[in-house]
Amino acid sequence: MTSLKSLIVGPGAIGALTCVHIQAFSDVFVYEHRQKLELATSLIIGDFKNPLHWALIGDTAPAIDVIWVCCKANQVSKTIPQLLHRFPEAVAILLHNGMGPQQQLQDEFDDRILVGSTTCGALPDSPKSFTQTSFGKTFLGFRENNARHQSLKRILLRVTNNTGPLAFCDANDIDNILWRKLLINACINPLTAFHQIQNGKLLKLEFRQEITEICREVMQIMQAAGVAQMDDPIQAVLDVAQMSQHNWSSMAMDLKMHRKTEIDYINGFLIDRGLDFNIPTPTLEKWYKRIAFNLES
Repeated sequence: MTSLKSLIVGPGAIGALTCVHIQAFSDVFVYEHRQKLELATSLIIGDFKNPLHWALIGDTAPAIDVIWVCCKANQVSKTIPQLLHRFPEAVAILLHNGMGPQQQLQDEFDDRILVGSTTCGALPDSPKSFTQTSFGKTFLGFRENNARHQSLKRILLRVTNNTGPLAFCDANDIDNILWRKLLINACINPLTAFHQIQNGKLLKLEFRQEITEICREVMQIMQAAGVAQMDDPIQAVLDVAQMSQHNWSSMAMDLKMHRKTEIDYINGFLIDRGLDFNIPTPTLEKWYKRIAFNLES
């Protein structure tokens, strides 16, 4: 079987899912993005406890083939460029939430960037263990005329036979997928974070007006940006809330723990795009302020 050397940036929930998915055909290392980083040792999927075979990368690191970007969007711009310079043959696969860093990295590194999006998820049981809670798909935007991408495609889709917790898929419409996820995150993340509720609570009618207004503003921005329109964005948000009803959004957990959130790369990105197209975004701005500045109105 083909052997890769992979570096995971962000050994949290998505990082753990990535490790379990690739460790059968790749050596897995972890970038130590903070001092005294302790790695989890297991990921529970259903009734099975999967050991995590990963290790912190040292100063004398092997040549890395793939950098898996599973960290927060606010860490991407300052971390990934230096790693791509350090490992000049590596391709970076972006699996973080939000938008903005994808475009910046593609402008600088072009075919060394592979944009992805996942609907899979996990939650921590303890500092040493995660449990997979969302069983979706992971879309990867392989470029047809890109030798680096096609080589990875053969490994990730064919060698693995599309098995594993991330369920890789080839997506020729990755930009549309990113925008769809952005719309859903712009609703679910700030509302659940501000109210400190699980995703499923958003199914209550009391949240419907806010979801409707956010969707309306985002759809106007998507139309102006030339993005394919969603048939029923409100229902798409409710479907995800239903599917992940027992989950806590990452933004809700970040706010609870007084950590920096990704609001700048979700609602903030959309507000900036609204300004580009002269589209008012009062609802997006309201929820941006509630999260970024802890404002009530």
